[in-house]
Amino acid sequence: MPVIDRYKKIFDFLKNPGSYENFFAELKAINSKNQRVTKGELNQLSIKYGLPKSTVFSIASFYGLIKIAEDTASQDNILRCCAPACNVNHKNITDAECVHCIGLCDNAPAAVINGKQVTITENGTKEADKAKILNNQKEKTFLLSPDQCEYYPERLRVLLAKEPDEIISKVSQANLTGRGGAGFPTGSKLETVRNTDGETIVICNADESEPFVFKDRGIIENNPYSVLSGLILAAYCVGSSEIVIYIRGEYTRQKQIVTDTINLFKKEMDEKKLKSFDFRVISGAGAYVCGEETALINSAEGKRGNPETKPPYPAEAGYIGRPTLLSNVETFAWIFEILDKDIVNAGKRVFSLSGDVKNSGIFESDLNISVNDILKKYGGVSGKKQGFALCGGASGFFIHPESYNLPLSELYQSEAGITSLYISDDANSIKDIMLYILRFFADESCGQCIPCFAGYKRIYDMLNDSSRVEQEALAIAESMSASTLCGLGKSVLTPLKSYFELKKRNSCG
Repeated sequence: MPVIDRYKKIFDFLKNPGSYENFFAELKAINSKNQRVTKGELNQLSIKYGLPKSTVFSIASFYGLIKIAEDTASQDNILRCCAPACNVNHKNITDAECVHCIGLCDNAPAAVINGKQVTITENGTKEADKAKILNNQKEKTFLLSPDQCEYYPERLRVLLAKEPDEIISKVSQANLTGRGGAGFPTGSKLETVRNTDGETIVICNADESEPFVFKDRGIIENNPYSVLSGLILAAYCVGSSEIVIYIRGEYTRQKQIVTDTINLFKKEMDEKKLKSFDFRVISGAGAYVCGEETALINSAEGKRGNPETKPPYPAEAGYIGRPTLLSNVETFAWIFEILDKDIVNAGKRVFSLSGDVKNSGIFESDLNISVNDILKKYGGVSGKKQGFALCGGASGFFIHPESYNLPLSELYQSEAGITSLYISDDANSIKDIMLYILRFFADESCGQCIPCFAGYKRIYDMLNDSSRVEQEALAIAESMSASTLCGLGKSVLTPLKSYFELKKRNSCG
């Protein structure tokens, strides 16, 4: 291609940011079909989309699920989870890439083979099970008591007849906060986007990549109907007809569930002559940092998933500069449940439970429940005198067995945070867990902030060499928390503090 024509194409590409999506979609399609993308194919994409080779390689190499190879030699793409819940060696699956948590803690040890989610057994592999609902049928639950699919479009017919202001008011009165970690009031977010000038869009963050956490996966597997219904109500409130679901790349089966449910909803809503909504499902490509809202938006646009400074916030200028309502799977599901069931206080939430328990899965509860209650009621075991619990995933906090009788509301530093519980009977493994958390965050840093990617490695090296480093390690963590661009660099302080607190207790050595 002549140089002048190539540059002209580059400028045309930049004038139409939507072209990023076409490029990224084709890149992921090639990778999914062949389990890799070759350097030759990257060069062809560079020419096709008028992008410098460096830009194409930069985007492709950013995402962990995209494998860049020299040639098209066919071979299986096996991703074996090496997180603490799954780190069991099996002789029949040795030819695999060791990766961080793949969201299948309840199917441990787990792997993804050519896009298929499996549990590793002594005799080979079997298809991974969907997340088990641990609540018994006598308990009053909302999200985890789904109705038949036909129920939801019928209820939407009634709820979409209400004024948007009335819907937003009910969500605000129920005190629904974001279930993805930040805990921002959902009603306020709805109102902000609704009152912002411009063409709005709604994005569901289903890029659940936090180690030890799989509750959003469980919701999608057991009740995708509430999720889609909540998305439709949210879109109606903010005046949007466009809904994007950005789902974790490893969640292949869950993406199919979402796609099938969208098709069922469209058919039901057409028959009821309801307002139509344009759904798109975008797969992530293996980058934990894309759980951060600005990074997710960049990735949805087809670019590197780098977080950006705020303001502007997505509600003001997000996806392709448009006002964007962005929340996670569980948050949108609760929007529907609040309106459908007239919930006056959205204090319940969905937890995932895994580790040294008889029953792994998901359950619905408020924060007044204790770890002992969870173990007895849902885990199928009694409270342990040894070991520890990790609450909230990799960015959460460790709980000593002496605190198992306290309600989670007293243990949480705030009601924000991801609700999960990982149980370990081995007190001595806490250092291995902490080192894994540090290694995970170091590997997943986007590299923009020196305190983040250098800080995690420094703390990891310190803890790996000696246990008498508390003061210096916490000082580095506090500096990271104060100076980094997004939440990834701030995630270490809470688990690190609780780690040192537990280390001081005799039972944890």
